[in-house]
Amino acid sequence: MTLPFALTYVTFMGFYPSEQVMGAEVPWLQVLESAGGTLLIGFYGVVMGWTLVETSVGLIHALLDRVDENIEDVAVGPLEGLEGLSKIQSGGLAVGILVGALLLSRVGIIALVAQGYTTMAYFFIALFAAPLLTVGVLRIQNPSWGSDFFGSESRSSAVAQSDD
Repeated sequence: MTLPFALTYVTFMGFYPSEQVMGAEVPWLQVLESAGGTLLIGFYGVVMGWTLVETSVGLIHALLDRVDENIEDVAVGPLEGLEGLSKIQSGGLAVGILVGALLLSRVGIIALVAQGYTTMAYFFIALFAAPLLTVGVLRIQNPSWGSDFFGSESRSSAVAQSDD
């Protein structure tokens, strides 16, 4: 990933004083227009569209495979005896993901990135930092705190038994 970023930086520095490029919402379009005209922009659009479709198909397929594996692994309650999603369920989940992507596209990519990264940052702070700063600090001060819940004793006894 470092090489594409470096090439992007070098390319943009060639257009640095131009407010037309640096102030554009998508600076690459201005750079491509000045370098090769509308034909190059059309080629860029085809390449970017193909890349987005290929990536989306791969991500949806990976998600469906993961759901199938988890359904087979759980096998408890209503999931007992199931060997994954049916074709209709897989199709429904894929369509649901695509409809969600369509709804998010209505927001616009620039607004989505601006708001999405902020929201994801707060989410990851809540997911990782908050437990680390609460449970982690309590466990440092009192190592036996929460050992019943977190199962520390059972792991240490299992390790001790395996050494015998």
